[in-house]
Amino acid sequence: METALAGIPNLVSARSISRYGLSQVTAIFSDETDVYFARQLVNERLLSAKSDLPSGLEPELGPIATGLGEIFMFTVDTEPNAVNDKRRANYSY
Repeated sequence: METALAGIPNLVSARSISRYGLSQVTAIFSDETDVYFARQLVNERLLSAKSDLPSGLEPELGPIATGLGEIFMFTVDTEPNAVNDKRRANYSY
């Protein structure tokens, strides 16, 4: 997705993070960029890149956010003594 975003006007940077089957791509635009125009351009690139993604994935735009509203944390935990489907030791993340 970062490659698909390349060349969008006023794009300052794009970064991504993937963990535990979840992926997020963040596009940062210059301050004078119209938010709704930028979202339209990103959505067009998203739709055109969708065919290059693994089948069954449904990428979507997140809500409009500022750098201050973008901070969040999550954890993935297992129950004590959890085993996988082959009855092997518990998962550790």
